[in-house]
Amino acid sequence: MEKVVTFNLSRVLRKPVTKRHRVAIRLVRELAIRHGKGNIAKISPKINETIKYNNIPKRLMVKLVRKDTVVYVLHPQESLVEEKSNDNKSSS
Repeated sequence: MEKVVTFNLSRVLRKPVTKRHRVAIRLVRELAIRHGKGNIAKISPKINETIKYNNIPKRLMVKLVRKDTVVYVLHPQESLVEEKSNDNKSSS
């Protein structure tokens, strides 16, 4: 499942400046779980960088990609890169 949604982060701006980043990340995580219908939300570093301490947007457009029960929160132009497990260990 993949869809693009816009999250309203305006209520974060009512919080003290020192707590805004933490509250915004928590809100994005909760909204992603609700809209993506998953159990765990993983936020990409690009979204984390978009939500800066002194420059939190009122609205944030994100792409939600669900794999099993994990919802990945990505930038709209970003694509999901599958993590490859390196089980092939070289023997010397």
